[in-house]
Amino acid sequence: MGEILDTSSSKSANDKPVILMTMVPLPAQEILNTSDTLQIFLWGAVALVAGVFLGFRLTNARNRNAVQRLEDSLSNSRKKIATGEYRSEVQDLVTRLSSRFVHMSIDEVGKGIEQALAEVGAFTGVDRAYVYLYSEDGLSLNCSHSWVDAGLPEDPPLGDLMVNAVPWWHERIQEGVPVHVPMIGKMPPEASGERQVFEERSVQSLILVPMIMREVCIGCVGFDSVRKVKYWPDELVPVLRSFGEMFCNALDDQKDQKALKQSQSRLQKVVSSSSVALFTLGPNGEFLVGEEQNLTPLKLENADPEGKTALEFFADSNKMVQALKSALEGEEIEAEIHLGQRVFQVHFHPEFGVGNRLDKVVGIANDITERWLAKLQLRIEKRFDRLTGLPNQDHFLDKIEQRIPAIRDSKETTGVLVHLNLDRFRGLNESLGNRSGDILLKSVARMMQDSFGSNTAASRTGGDGFAVFVERVRDPDQVAELCSALQESLNLGIDIPEHGQVPVSASIGIAPWSPAYRHGAEWLRDATTAMKDAKGAGGSRQSLFASTMHRRAVAAWKMEGDLRRAVEEDELIPHYQAIVDLKTGTPVGFEALLRWTHPELGPVSPGEFIPVAETTGLIIPIGASVLRKACTDLASWLKVDSGHPWVSVNAAAAQLGEEGFPSTVREILAETGLAPESLKLEITETALIQQAEKAGQTLQEVREEGVKLSLDDFGTGYSSLSYLHKFPVDTIKIDRSFVQAMNGSPEGREIPRSIILLANSLDMDVVAEGVETNEQAEALREMGCRQGQGFLWSKPIPAAEVPALLGT
Repeated sequence: MGEILDTSSSKSANDKPVILMTMVPLPAQEILNTSDTLQIFLWGAVALVAGVFLGFRLTNARNRNAVQRLEDSLSNSRKKIATGEYRSEVQDLVTRLSSRFVHMSIDEVGKGIEQALAEVGAFTGVDRAYVYLYSEDGLSLNCSHSWVDAGLPEDPPLGDLMVNAVPWWHERIQEGVPVHVPMIGKMPPEASGERQVFEERSVQSLILVPMIMREVCIGCVGFDSVRKVKYWPDELVPVLRSFGEMFCNALDDQKDQKALKQSQSRLQKVVSSSSVALFTLGPNGEFLVGEEQNLTPLKLENADPEGKTALEFFADSNKMVQALKSALEGEEIEAEIHLGQRVFQVHFHPEFGVGNRLDKVVGIANDITERWLAKLQLRIEKRFDRLTGLPNQDHFLDKIEQRIPAIRDSKETTGVLVHLNLDRFRGLNESLGNRSGDILLKSVARMMQDSFGSNTAASRTGGDGFAVFVERVRDPDQVAELCSALQESLNLGIDIPEHGQVPVSASIGIAPWSPAYRHGAEWLRDATTAMKDAKGAGGSRQSLFASTMHRRAVAAWKMEGDLRRAVEEDELIPHYQAIVDLKTGTPVGFEALLRWTHPELGPVSPGEFIPVAETTGLIIPIGASVLRKACTDLASWLKVDSGHPWVSVNAAAAQLGEEGFPSTVREILAETGLAPESLKLEITETALIQQAEKAGQTLQEVREEGVKLSLDDFGTGYSSLSYLHKFPVDTIKIDRSFVQAMNGSPEGREIPRSIILLANSLDMDVVAEGVETNEQAEALREMGCRQGQGFLWSKPIPAAEVPALLGT
């Protein structure tokens, strides 16, 4: 029988062209009674017209043998596919390898790829299998993984290759085109470089599939035969391509199980419409003999369908039986069904024969148990707090919504919502460590549940916040008593390993039921408002919600919105109050005091907007803005003033706790060109208490830059003296309350005198605040106080008026 060489392009499963070189038999009747010379001429003409590579008749005995081997390889492969053996074997291989990669650790990937090459190589009957990856510069292809069949040299199959030595190969895999070469000796002239490489290494047949990662070719997977000519059927090309995708996913991110599972899904779709289990039923639900049946993946205790219909086999699952009945009535069915301990995505596809009568039903069941469990876990995590196991706020509010109708209809009992927030938990967590902080939170959750009993629903609403819904309460005072008992237990301390008993305090807001509540969120809002009221009063106490609190909360919310707008519009402007030398009355410095003129409300008191800025975190950008403006203003005054005044700027607690605060100070000084010693930062005892852990380091860094520090409102707290030793303070400011107490009272002068003596002994400056009369100024001067601040000399004035005060 006559034959020609076909070099046309074929199409793979995903429509990518595949470079093929195959031997095509000629029909016998076309060569009868025709001389060999005439046959060569005629077929050569056909090849030229069709644009196909030059054809010729193989007359050489060696070539005939090679072609016969190629035909035998092709015939055997196609017979294998036709009997269904191919699909079953590939299904097993796909499942085994993809499952292995899904559970493979990062360290096992290299060995895993080589094991996979060995199994795929053995399955396809090749002599060698390998992975080639492009080098970083793209100039070479390096063999990263390989497998060699027994009896062949174990050296890398082809060695590392320079790209310019294999341009034909390189160009095609870069285009994403698999390269299939059944006979190396029949490669086209433009592949002469590759032919030389392959022949030097005794390659007879070869197939290469590109490895595409994120739309970029990173290399290829290759399979070759050196002991015989081999043909790979078209149906195998997309499967080999998918193995390349599997290797790409493993190399790209071994932890990305999702990508590997998607690769498995793509592989299984190529070889079969069945995901895991496959069975075919007759019109009456009987399992058809001769059709592919694979029920093992269902993992049922009695997985033998012999002598049973599908309705009997799946009788333990009502949902499966109903789906089967619908499918046997001709409906296409897609359903998620539980079978035993597993969950399956089941698809029934009815097929119809003559007269549109049901011929059979193909059933496919894909095991999605792991995915189903992952979704279930995700739903749980969306509704419950992972640390404490309590419902999260959304789930908690859902529960309240369900109970509101019963509470509204009840004549004898009511409901109470409690919102608890731990006081100063952030500082505890930083000092004890996150692990100990977690132990503390879990302990609080247990104590809270134990305290309020069974008719309750508890929740963790945030980092250190909890809520409790107490139902069937006759008197809200009962709940207040339970809250008091809980607070006492917390105060006694929680046992934390390595730290012993750690006392904890909490602020609690209590909101009894009101008919005005339409939703649980409104109820929780009021309990939260009451909790904030308790915290604002000093913490470690309870507060019962009142309507006035809501009005204040609404006002604060509006204030926050206006304040954010004011920050954006740059409406917050520093005014300056002079600090004078008590002997000469000459200004030696200025304190920057923030002022805000609301476009509708007019001037807003700092006592109203500063607390809002502190609770919302706006104090950080506001503080940085004031610091920049004050340094800029002072730098401009120093250009025309020879007295070298300094400026004092308040630093809030949040700024002291911010890691980048020292850097912010350095940047502003550099921007404005102001000398560090011309800047003083004023800090309060309250700020030091709130940032006890971080304030020391922050202030030390700032002090090392040359910036001076001033302790404001000295003497008003319980620990003022201790802070003089703990922090690098340069100046003490006597609180205005002590200055005002000096009027007409010798006893009232003792505290200022003591503070002045203390400061002088420690070589610190002293500034008396709130000086309003000459008598106060004279008395302070006699006590040894050198500087004063108050309305006696100047009110806070805009920056434009300061030069006049300086006399420039």
